[in-house]
Amino acid sequence: MKKPIASLIVAIAAVVSFTACDKQETNDGMGGALTVKMTDAPGDYAALNVEIAKVDVYSESSGWVTISNESRIVNVLELTNGAETTLAHSSSLEAGVYTKAKVFFGTANSVQIQSGGQFHSLDMGAEGSVIIDINAEVQAEAEAQAAAEVLLDFNVAQSVAEVNGVFTLHPTVTEIDDPETGVSGQVHGVAIAAVILSSGNLSYSGYTDASGNFLIRGLAAGTYSLTIQGQSDLSAGLEGAIGGGIGLIGVAQGGANAGVGALLTATYPNVVIVEGQIVSMGSITLQ
Repeated sequence: MKKPIASLIVAIAAVVSFTACDKQETNDGMGGALTVKMTDAPGDYAALNVEIAKVDVYSESSGWVTISNESRIVNVLELTNGAETTLAHSSSLEAGVYTKAKVFFGTANSVQIQSGGQFHSLDMGAEGSVIIDINAEVQAEAEAQAAAEVLLDFNVAQSVAEVNGVFTLHPTVTEIDDPETGVSGQVHGVAIAAVILSSGNLSYSGYTDASGNFLIRGLAAGTYSLTIQGQSDLSAGLEGAIGGGIGLIGVAQGGANAGVGALLTATYPNVVIVEGQIVSMGSITLQ
C-alpha cells in the first residue's frame, strides 16, 4: 500500500504509526511535535508479531534523537484497511526537517502461518534495526498549525523468509509519501481477496480485511487497471493458499498452489487515481 513493487508476488505492506516521544533532549516545552505511524499491513500469514524496542529520528541540525525507547509488541497484520498504530510521540523536538527514522527491533518477533497454528520465532541475525528515508518538517510550537506526521509502510512479503523451516526477519520499511491519495472498496463473495493496481511498470497491491474492505494509499496519480482476485473455496487448503509466503497474488500468477479452489477475478481497466483523493470502488461481488 504502497511504493511501486517489481513483482505482484511481493505485494504486502503494513504501515506503522510512529509518534515522536521520550526525546533525549528537551526544549522547555518550546519544541515542535512529530508523529510516526504505521498502517495497512495485511499479509500472507495469520499473525506477524514484531517487537519495536526504540525509535529515533534524524535531522542535520539535531543529529539522531530518540523519540521512544519503550518496548512494545505490534501485530502488523492487524493494520488493515487504513488502521494505524502509534509507536512514538514527542511534542518537544527541535524545529527543522527530519530526513530519517531508525526503528530498532527486539528479539520477541514471531510469525503464525495459519490461524490456531504454532508461532515460529523470527531470526534477525545481527541486523537489529532499519533506517527509513522520511520527509517531516517539524515547526516550533509557536508557529505550528499541526503536528508533523510520518506514515511508514512495512512490507511483509519482503520482510519474512523461510528456508528449511527456519524463519528470518529482514524488515523492509518505507514512507508513504501521500496517504491522502488512493483507492478503497469492499469485496463480497470470498473470504479474502488480493487487490492489484497496475499501470505500465508501476504496481501496487493489498488484501481485504475480515469484512472485505480494502484501502490502498500512497498511489501516484494516473490511470490504472484494477484487478481483484479471490479463491471461491478457502476452507480447503487455506494453509497452502495463504500461508506459504506466496498468497493469493502468487496463486493468481500460476504459483505452486494454483490448484486450490476456483480463482474468481474482477477487472476494472480504467481506474483514474486523482492526487489528494481516495477513489471509492464501492461494493464489488466476486462470482
